[in-house]
Amino acid sequence: MKNSVVIFCTVWMLIILAGCSGKDQMKTKNDIKTYDLNTIEYVKTVTAQPINSEQINLALYPITEFAVGEEVSIRTNLNVTLPSNNPYYYCIADWGDGTWSYNGPYINSNEKKSNATLTHKYHSPGEYDIKVAAVELSTGQIYGWSETETYTITSEEIIQDNLINNLLPISSSEKKGLEFIVDNNRLTAYTTSEASEMDDEQWIGLLFDDLYQLDHLEVQIPVNETFPSNIAIEYTTDFGETWQSLPKYYYLYDYSVGRYSPIMRFPNPNGATLSLPLDGIVGNGIRISAKLFLTEPRTLSVSEMRVYGDKALLLYTSKGGSFDGDLNNMWTIFGTAKTEPI
Repeated sequence: MKNSVVIFCTVWMLIILAGCSGKDQMKTKNDIKTYDLNTIEYVKTVTAQPINSEQINLALYPITEFAVGEEVSIRTNLNVTLPSNNPYYYCIADWGDGTWSYNGPYINSNEKKSNATLTHKYHSPGEYDIKVAAVELSTGQIYGWSETETYTITSEEIIQDNLINNLLPISSSEKKGLEFIVDNNRLTAYTTSEASEMDDEQWIGLLFDDLYQLDHLEVQIPVNETFPSNIAIEYTTDFGETWQSLPKYYYLYDYSVGRYSPIMRFPNPNGATLSLPLDGIVGNGIRISAKLFLTEPRTLSVSEMRVYGDKALLLYTSKGGSFDGDLNNMWTIFGTAKTEPI
């Protein structure tokens, strides 16, 4: 009996110590710092070269001249009929300024077709050649890139800087160098540890000092680094305790253990910056996550990361905190539905 009590007490103390150790490693709001962040220095890449351009059409807005900071849009149409058992695809736009964006999923079959629409805001004046591609979700086959279309951007407008700079870089790996994603230097980068399994999720992100209504996320990918086949953009309203994915940026679902469908096979941006509208989703953290690795190395690399947003929320309650964040997101998700798949 005495031995049993000793064993019980010993195990209980180990549990308490383990719990304390875990708490010591957890990030808190006290870890938030104020960074002197600059906007990302974009890098144009040669990845998006027109290939089989007849497979996808690109249409500009009837007006092709806009001011800096105005939202421009494009529409695309896939000229290939996809198999009826899985006729879904997503679209990627190369905006010609060193940024990419993507959206979906869309459908293209004999019975139903939907045109992809993507939006963007330019930070500086100039003429920008835009190209698009489509990726089939059942096979990962890429259609395009298309021939180019051109928008002319003037300098009549001034972009309001709502860059979030009270933040904490976070990662799935306990590795040094996370400050590289906020050091205003595109030549430095942070790379996660290598995943032990193909479905061992690796992620890099930022936590903020408060809840923000998020406008858009920018993630610069290093040049000559491999890029994961399947990615997601995820947000949190409780400082990283739980994470939710934005459906229009995530098409990978686990139907059963070890079985995944569909397969994104996202092409390598190779230096380009992913510029992704967040449509007003409310959060105090955001991250990019590699959900599944195929034949590529099982790591995720980011050179710079920026998030734009505003502390002014649409709805407030006496409860505050994550309750207010989730309430706002209920309206965004089920009301405006901007964050949802097409």
